Amino acid sequence: MDRYAIFVDAGYLFAAAGSLCFGTSARRDLNLDAEKATRFLRERCGNHCDQAHLRTYWYDGAPDAVPTSDQLQIGGQQGVKLRLGRLSKHGQKGVDSRIVRDLIVLSRNRAVSTVYLMSGDEDVREGVVEAQEFGVAVILLGIEPRPGQSNQAATLLREADDIITLARSDCTRFLSHTDESIGRPHLTRSLAVDENASPTEFGEAYGRATRGDLDPEAVSRILAGRPRIPQPIDIWLVKNAAARFEDPLSEDAKHEVRAGFWRGIETATTGDPQ
Repeated sequence: MDRYAIFVDAGYLFAAAGSLCFGTSARRDLNLDAEKATRFLRERCGNHCDQAHLRTYWYDGAPDAVPTSDQLQIGGQQGVKLRLGRLSKHGQKGVDSRIVRDLIVLSRNRAVSTVYLMSGDEDVREGVVEAQEFGVAVILLGIEPRPGQSNQAATLLREADDIITLARSDCTRFLSHTDESIGRPHLTRSLAVDENASPTEFGEAYGRATRGDLDPEAVSRILAGRPRIPQPIDIWLVKNAAARFEDPLSEDAKHEVRAGFWRGIETATTGDPQ
């Protein structure tokens, strides 16, 4: 049976799609709906080759190769294999080598007839060439670059057997901006907190107000990203706490406010007594 696999370089996906759709490649500003992304790619590639899907390989970097909650969510999907390199202050390491290795191993073992590769890096080109020598067709998945720019190496484009380019309308099916998906909070009007409240109590009130202002899906995304508070919410939390207590807010006070936020949003979500 002819089968196909999808290789996704998450670094390329976030950088190229974020730049095209929202003018930013910073992951903290972007939210990926992993299930929608993998389903969309599977449907697009399946329609292109009319073959059976083997699996989707998702390549990303993580500190000490320990997956984040978002990465675990991706890897937990049926038919998806998470491959992690290491993330350091100098960037991700080992991702391209994992892509090249999997291209060669799957091709040599005749596990696939077609590979759809979402990447823009010249470093994976040798893997593409070797897979083709085993008779595998390598289709390059790209994301439409911004006008006058390029987001894939010319040498990689030349090696591909075919090229599929995703448009902005394709990417916004599964990628959104933090401000759009969670919303920039305007919670000072709805805060119910005593004027003598501690930083922790202030954070709790803020968490409860956040829970009341957002829909359940947005709250679930916030909880799944713990301990990182989404940037727009964190900015407003610290800014309003500083106005109440001290400006600038000390690191200890920030810690107390953020801990209170998590307690507040969890209490409001579960209904457990404080």
